[in-house]
Amino acid sequence: MCKTTEKPREERRAQVRLKQGDIIELTPALLSSAPLSKIKQSTRDLLTIVVSHDCDIEAAAKTDSQIEIIPIELISKLSPRNTHTRNARTLDLEIQESTGARPQPIRIVASQKQSIHKKDLWDKEFIHPYILAPENLIELTDWLSSRYRRAALPEEFGARFKKIDEDFWDLVQEYNHDLLAILFIFDEGQEKKECAKGEPYTLSISFVFRKGKTKTDLDPLTEKLCALFESNYDGQSGKNAPEIEIRQCLAISESDITLEAYRAGVYMRSEWISYGTDPRGPVISL
Repeated sequence: MCKTTEKPREERRAQVRLKQGDIIELTPALLSSAPLSKIKQSTRDLLTIVVSHDCDIEAAAKTDSQIEIIPIELISKLSPRNTHTRNARTLDLEIQESTGARPQPIRIVASQKQSIHKKDLWDKEFIHPYILAPENLIELTDWLSSRYRRAALPEEFGARFKKIDEDFWDLVQEYNHDLLAILFIFDEGQEKKECAKGEPYTLSISFVFRKGKTKTDLDPLTEKLCALFESNYDGQSGKNAPEIEIRQCLAISESDITLEAYRAGVYMRSEWISYGTDPRGPVISL
């Protein structure tokens, strides 16, 4: 006669009914530290997003004992600096109400990530007031890994670019929903070089836009960006060349860009690690 022995609960899989990208309400007492005051919460529950990978959530508590979440801040509009993984510390994206599917912009901050013991979530039913569309789930997973593939640019380039930084992102704001990536393509080796005074950084820019849009839709942006660079850098007099020389500024569809072209560019973010840091960190190519 066969006798079956039930596994200890810690060794069982799939005891937490969650997946990556689930937006749920959690009791603040489950968190290891108090959330920021600007994070919207009721008297009982805190709105959070699950960021652990599905396979880690599925694993038994004995193998992976915790699940990671990040509290959500509800905001009025998306910032172009924080969308499409342009900022490795902060992500803005849209979620939809579970009933009615009305969009709601949110902000999540990497430093607020917290871990909860699986045992505290066993067999719980969760309230899901919002949902994350598949394309935004992809953006979330890209952002979670972006810390390991950020571009490191020279301090000298950052100092020169600072002159137009605010104006650059203000122009991008209007086209934010349509832009998937901003690629900076430098002359060979310049993305790792501290150019001396009088030696310009020579740059081309590619704006990768969503399917459904056309190049002409982005023409006003590329024209304004070219004018911004030229008015700020090409009017210098004397022996010094422009600090940044713009060769071309173009828009290209996500359907048309090649992997080779994508790898040739530096994925532009609203912040970057400087090569001037000590010790100098590794740069991982896409």
